[in-house]
Amino acid sequence: MLEAGKLSTTFGSYGPRAYSNRTTLITPPLIHHYFTSLRSNQLPLNNDDLLKSRGQGHSSIFTGYKGGGSNDLFHGLPIIYDVCWDTGIRAFGSFWRFEYSLGLTHGTLSNPANLGIDTNSGKQIISRISLIPATGLIIGSSYARGAYLDKAIAIALPAGKTPEDFVQEAFGFDFHYEVRHLKLIGEAVFNTWQIPNIVDSQNNRKDLTVLGWYIEGQYAFLPGLYASARFDQLTFGKIPNSTGQSLTWDDDIWRLEGGIGYQFWEGVLGKLIIQDIHKTRTARTTFGAAQLSLSF
Repeated sequence: MLEAGKLSTTFGSYGPRAYSNRTTLITPPLIHHYFTSLRSNQLPLNNDDLLKSRGQGHSSIFTGYKGGGSNDLFHGLPIIYDVCWDTGIRAFGSFWRFEYSLGLTHGTLSNPANLGIDTNSGKQIISRISLIPATGLIIGSSYARGAYLDKAIAIALPAGKTPEDFVQEAFGFDFHYEVRHLKLIGEAVFNTWQIPNIVDSQNNRKDLTVLGWYIEGQYAFLPGLYASARFDQLTFGKIPNSTGQSLTWDDDIWRLEGGIGYQFWEGVLGKLIIQDIHKTRTARTTFGAAQLSLSF
């Protein structure tokens, strides 16, 4: 089958569960929404310029890079930005115990072309294949590669380079297992952003990497009543600063979220959760939240 236009995210297994009435917790996994300090529309001048902005993923606290680009405030890049669907074309289908999807999109996982507005002339290849080896078990693998930089930084690139020369590449693996009242879901992504001006200890251009993963479980105690928990983590690759010290290019983070939910009736789901967040160089944060999801 073929579809074209705005496409839901087919990388990984979270997309179909992204809506509040389809997920047992409140927040999306870190790999699907956490804003890193890397920008699509502004370049760091060097390693130190990137390192000084660790933890400044939100536009409200970003202090800016000196390498050129747009002055517009914009959040940092997540690995996958599931909130905005990309625009493109996709083929999908199934055979035997396999399901597959292969697409070509204007944007990338971290910088989708919302409303069809492309930020460069590159395209992304995105694919997924999953296997159902036994009842209740799904094992999947995903891949994506495409140019993510905004054309606003073109004038700041090294001579002879264009935004299309620097890509985001991601490899993903996931599983979903369900037996009786128990569900287990896991996902891992190894992501790379190619970027100019960042070098290793030998002064060779160095890519920015991040490994993200989560494990999530749900258990139904009674009809409509469940408990759910997720542990997820992002671990960033290291680059040297001007003194030769090797540092992660953004702050590592882990998060534990757990709670209970109750389906009052069809289309009405209530949730109570507690979340514990720990980031490198930042005080540990714990808080509670409630959500009432109404669907019709």
